[in-house]
Amino acid sequence: MLGSTFKIQEFDSILSTNEMMRSLVRKHDVDPFTVIMAQEQIAGKGQRGRKWVSEKGKNLLCSLFYKPEKMEANEQFILTQLISVSIVEAIKTHIIHSSYKLSIKWPNDIYVGDRKLAGILIENAILGNYIQYSIIGVGLNINQEDFSDELPNPVSLFQLSEKKQDIKSVLKEIIKYFEINR
Repeated sequence: MLGSTFKIQEFDSILSTNEMMRSLVRKHDVDPFTVIMAQEQIAGKGQRGRKWVSEKGKNLLCSLFYKPEKMEANEQFILTQLISVSIVEAIKTHIIHSSYKLSIKWPNDIYVGDRKLAGILIENAILGNYIQYSIIGVGLNINQEDFSDELPNPVSLFQLSEKKQDIKSVLKEIIKYFEINR
């Protein structure tokens, strides 16, 4: 359960949660199962160097520090499966009506129908044949109502449910399922 393993560090505005986590790792200032959460990312990133755009204080922007036990580098897709399924389970079970068609667009996106709800960016540190640690970045559209026309078909939990969600509570649900599934 949350509290037994994961510790959440909250920030107002940072470059990116993954970058902040990398910085803490370089300084040896991070415990396993640390989560960094920010209200705003100045330079949030998605896959292939794309920018992750988010309105301040409206969405979940976080990175989890995870040290898998004896996971070989060629098994790294398991981490993508783990976080993706955990996000979908948390949303389906506690947040939106089950009639919405949530799907995982491998390797790194969560969709509702044809609209993008979340993106995942995983950075692994590999030594020899094993993953030493992973930084699992998540951007999940929660309370944002308006999106830039430049974004390809985004959607938020608020737009689906017409209810404001507590961002930290959503994070805790995702972490709960991550802990169950790992």
